[in-house]
Amino acid sequence: MRIQPRILILAIVLLIAFVVGQWFFFKSRFEAALPALEAQAARLGFDIQYETRTIKGFPFRLEAHYTRVRVARTDPLLSFAVEADQAVLLRQLLSTDLSLLYVDSPKVAAAMASPLPQGRTGELTFAFEAPAMQTSIRIADGALARFSAVIDQPRGQSKLFALGDFTAKQLQFHLGWPIEGRRAPDGQAAERLQTNVQFTQLTLPNRDTEPLPASLEAGEIGLGITIPSYMPLTPQGLRMWQSQTGKVDVRKLTGQWGDVTLDSGMGSFTLDGEGKVKGTLTANIKGLAALTYALDKTGALGPQVEEAALMTLRLLRTGKKAEDAVALPFDIDKGIVRLGPAPLVALGPVIPPEESQR
Repeated sequence: MRIQPRILILAIVLLIAFVVGQWFFFKSRFEAALPALEAQAARLGFDIQYETRTIKGFPFRLEAHYTRVRVARTDPLLSFAVEADQAVLLRQLLSTDLSLLYVDSPKVAAAMASPLPQGRTGELTFAFEAPAMQTSIRIADGALARFSAVIDQPRGQSKLFALGDFTAKQLQFHLGWPIEGRRAPDGQAAERLQTNVQFTQLTLPNRDTEPLPASLEAGEIGLGITIPSYMPLTPQGLRMWQSQTGKVDVRKLTGQWGDVTLDSGMGSFTLDGEGKVKGTLTANIKGLAALTYALDKTGALGPQVEEAALMTLRLLRTGKKAEDAVALPFDIDKGIVRLGPAPLVALGPVIPPEESQR
């Protein structure tokens, strides 16, 4: 059967009209939903500012293009800000997933109000710039079900874990959490927050790490967090979480640093009545001799804890071959991190002291 040219042309015109009409229909709905989305973010404590917003993406995507963007959250526990000259909010026509792409070297700064390890006080800070950063959000049943961030080639400075200056090839952060969840009904399991943080080629340029290389080739930590009820990320929310026996389980802990391999780690943590971390962790490490030598050479542990810690590491290696994995037992009680009997570092309360006493 031969199709008449006029019928073929008419079919093509109708298809084009359908595609154009569909895009403009979804564009109007997308544009109308953006103020509500921003208002919802504001209710969750996010401050969103921008200079201009335009809708593009014809014919298969919806793109909200922002200029001079700033997304921030200020809180007694955790504050952060992301700034970029441009950002694009993406959505496929038939999907509810959203992706936010920051371009032109976004700047990120975060601070946690908690005393630092090793007796120093102040904020735990983390700040960097990156050529590109992309975040994605999945909405399910009207609630945020997943959040992911992929950051390429960050370069910055951090007091978190006393890292100092750092560069990395990539950082990834993945979070799955029913943010709008409710208290679990009687007889049902509490909600679980699943997180994964990964890095590749993490380098500390101003640190003497010999004989180990200056870069950690790769690392990953995965956590499972029990949430007995909806918990806002505030001091009050953490106090609620602690009072309802909230718990953090280490699901995955791996890393590679030259001849040192962290091939697994398992543990669990909670907060005590003073808002300090309490729990245990066992980390299986191959290449412990190289790690012990590097710690001894660089003095990274500090003079007050170095002797006892190095002695513990040597005792744990006794009778082991160089290629054997050695289990390192860590215990945290009243904010003191110990390797076996050797105290390593004192952590401040996760909940600010004035809040933990209320």
